[in-house]
Amino acid sequence: MFSSLNDFNIDLDTISSSVGRSVRSLNNLSQEINSSNPKFDMAVGHFSEFYHPFLTIPTDVNNLKKKYISIQNFETLKDLRSFVVDFEQYQLLTNETFLNNLKTSLNSLLSSVSTIKSWLNAKNKHHAIRMLDDINTILAPSVFGYDKKLLIGFPNGSKDLTTLFENLEEDWIKDVLNGGKSVSELVRVFGPMTKFESQLSSLEQIWMKSDRETYANTTRKSLISLRIINKANPADVSDSLSKVNDTFVNLGSIADVNSTVLDEFNQLLDSSEPFTSFTTQLVGFLGAPEIAQFSFEDELDIFKMDYGKLKKDEDKFDMLKKKLNISKYSHNLEFFQNQLDLLVSAKNATTGYFKTIVEFNSTITFANIRSLIEILQNVKSEITAVENLVELLNSLCLFSKKERKVIDGISNFLVSVKSKMNESKMLEESLQLEMKETGFLHRLSGFSSARNLTSQLAYTERTLHFFQRKDLKQDFQNLATNGEKLVEFIESLPANEKQQVGSGWSNISSLNKSLSSLLPVIKSLPSNSNFP
Repeated sequence: MFSSLNDFNIDLDTISSSVGRSVRSLNNLSQEINSSNPKFDMAVGHFSEFYHPFLTIPTDVNNLKKKYISIQNFETLKDLRSFVVDFEQYQLLTNETFLNNLKTSLNSLLSSVSTIKSWLNAKNKHHAIRMLDDINTILAPSVFGYDKKLLIGFPNGSKDLTTLFENLEEDWIKDVLNGGKSVSELVRVFGPMTKFESQLSSLEQIWMKSDRETYANTTRKSLISLRIINKANPADVSDSLSKVNDTFVNLGSIADVNSTVLDEFNQLLDSSEPFTSFTTQLVGFLGAPEIAQFSFEDELDIFKMDYGKLKKDEDKFDMLKKKLNISKYSHNLEFFQNQLDLLVSAKNATTGYFKTIVEFNSTITFANIRSLIEILQNVKSEITAVENLVELLNSLCLFSKKERKVIDGISNFLVSVKSKMNESKMLEESLQLEMKETGFLHRLSGFSSARNLTSQLAYTERTLHFFQRKDLKQDFQNLATNGEKLVEFIESLPANEKQQVGSGWSNISSLNKSLSSLLPVIKSLPSNSNFP
């Protein structure tokens, strides 16, 4: 790569020499022609010295164009850029801080490898996953401590039950229901439910605590991670970690290049202006109108053909003086010479620039850098194994700080809930016995039928609320009055219209009788009853 810079060579000397000889000869010819005492033989000689090198200029230009094509394909600087990447990798691999951090990171993976290995070798891992799955189901946010359908009419759970039993102790209900005798009997029958309310409240206090959601998230993440590990079934990479660790630790002793050298080399590559300037000037030169329009075949060849037929120097001199377009050729040659001087200067700068880069190769040990990178190839498979492990670890669910703190609390939480559930089970047996002893609402003999009771309780409470409305008596009175008016109106209809109404209207009369018998009872309700 560096040696190719030495091969960078564009021959500008040949064309420069041809142009220079042609310029000098043409100037001498011009002076001789304009001389007051010209020497014919000298003028003829100057033309010959001008003509022959001038003939080679188009060929030299074509050769220069071919060289430019090779410059366009010059990839050495790009290759050097890739070398910088290798160099930076070399620096990284021999940096003490990097190596120490890498060693720490690799060592930290050992504990993960040990944990994964112990899990994969565990005989009861499938049982553990089933247990976690069950715990995840129990702790899921959508699951509550009891069947919500169990408490139809009591959407707030134990709070609504508490409110119901408080209402049953109020005087206003006792005043409404048979002087309180019916309420007392109802309270006695519902006695077991008060115990259920207390137990339910106790369970809710545990189940609804704020950490439960954290417990659920922690369990779910654990379950997902274990399933990922089971599916991946990673190989034991303990040996790979050890080899990779030893390899990288030993790299530090091979370092022989410091950062300053690389910085200087980067600056050198970034300062490629000599090369770009040279190529830009060469493009401008080859694309100039003077080059495109330059042609001697139409004029100079014809001139030389006629000129060659002459025998005497005097005749040749006269033809040179009268027919040779010296000013045109002088202009073209002057352009060539000026541009070539600039190109030669730019080429010399480029050559010096490349020479500096080549000398950089002697400053560093390029072979050492390559050999260092090749060392890593020896543990390529081990590095791949470690990368796969890291990829697996990154795919696992990470615990938040709060979740890590509550991991140990999950078992205590579940034990506490289990204890309450055991108490509930014993309470259920006691409730079943007490409900049988009441001789009433035998459907409460099993908790699965408790929803029927709670539905009746809710209906009873809504009915009591209804009868305590302050405008209830007036509503009943309006209903009875409107019913009587409706009956009278239907009775007054013609027979054909009355037939269209149908016979169902006659029930209104019996309804009115029922309302009439109910009104005295409503009127007898205590006027000072307070609704809680």
